Amino acid sequence: MRIHCGLIWVAFLLIPFSALSRAAAVGQPGDDGSIFLAPMPAVVTYARGHDIPMSGIDLADRAEDARPGDSVILLVTFLEGEKSQQWLVTLRTEALSGPERERKPPNDIVLYTITGQVLRYPGSWTAMGISSVGPFYGKGGGWLSVEEHDSRALVRTSFLNLGFDRSCLFIMRTSPKLKHKNGENPTGVDPAGVLSWSVKPFPAAKVAEGKRLAALIGMTPEDDRQVGGVAPALTAFLRSVEKVPRMPEMVMRLVSAPSLWSIFRQGKLEAGIEMQSSKVGVIEPNNWGIPLPVYRLPFELQFNGKPALDCALAVVEPRRPLLTSAGILGLEASNPENTEKRITVRVLATRATH
Repeated sequence: MRIHCGLIWVAFLLIPFSALSRAAAVGQPGDDGSIFLAPMPAVVTYARGHDIPMSGIDLADRAEDARPGDSVILLVTFLEGEKSQQWLVTLRTEALSGPERERKPPNDIVLYTITGQVLRYPGSWTAMGISSVGPFYGKGGGWLSVEEHDSRALVRTSFLNLGFDRSCLFIMRTSPKLKHKNGENPTGVDPAGVLSWSVKPFPAAKVAEGKRLAALIGMTPEDDRQVGGVAPALTAFLRSVEKVPRMPEMVMRLVSAPSLWSIFRQGKLEAGIEMQSSKVGVIEPNNWGIPLPVYRLPFELQFNGKPALDCALAVVEPRRPLLTSAGILGLEASNPENTEKRITVRVLATRATH
């Protein structure tokens, strides 16, 4: 299925939720990529010297809200041929400062579904502290010359809480009933008729047909809300990751940018996410060793309908402290024309405040 978005943070999937519009065809399967890259020796040495945990996943009950002090430790790796760089990143949920508490809350986000639902995502802030150190290089060298950087971001609490696990379960359950872009199941339900969202209400005739198709594939109102939340949940996580120094620069080196002719012909630069629905599934065994299903969610980032990045997420039920990452355990993004150019982000450890 494809989710179109009108504006973007110039590359790395930071899609403004307000621009979300509608879905289209179910995607074709893509090749699996490995996000489980080992930290370089210099990263391990630095972490030990600074008491940064490199293993161990704390998990609390799903019903618990994120607490100040909850943290997720990430390993960010950029590969370009034989060259590699790594950053060690800590995301921490923090208490809102005085000025942040006095700041006007963000407006609620309202989406309309083609099945007639009105989805409202409440506006409230979660403060995130981001500490990063790097780059560490793959060939020799120590860590004395790396840069330490601290920053802060405000992200929407409701987006972090959405997670991706229930969207994965829905896609796995309904994919056999949907028409696929690769020609499989040609008599299946067209996803555009049932998996579409807009900032404006759909015409009554489309809503009536959407409700009929939703019943055919067994889609509930909660399914609609969860799948509609994939883009904002991803955005919430990446609003923090983008604070890592050099991240925008690295991503731009990965992206297959659209041609000037494509931008001129369409009169705009439109971004979209195309889910590789038939490749969504459970990762077994999961390398994080946690007692919950870990799902693989592959998708393609497109500019003006053309592939820009091949991506995959590893996701789990967003229990704290993994609420800090919206339940994301790993992410890989690679150039669709050159898979040797890629970025991986994976959770090394989490720590929950007790």
